[in-house]
Amino acid sequence: MNNNKRHYMDGCFCANWVEVDVTDVQASQEVQMLYHRKDLQTLLDELEEIKRNIELVNEKKIVLENLMKFNQGELAES
Repeated sequence: MNNNKRHYMDGCFCANWVEVDVTDVQASQEVQMLYHRKDLQTLLDELEEIKRNIELVNEKKIVLENLMKFNQGELAES
């Protein structure tokens, strides 16, 4: 069994499954720290983006739960 399969079976996922470029995120966080005050519209836009990200995470969670059920053969029983 290769390392990726073993990590998957242990409930861990490979680092190359990350869909976000960590360096871009860190750079954008540094830029945001330079600004201390934001106007209301900017804050509302950021809130909407956070809501969209939460919805996307919930969708991915459901997909991963279904994949794990399929992998464990639970979908065939129902």
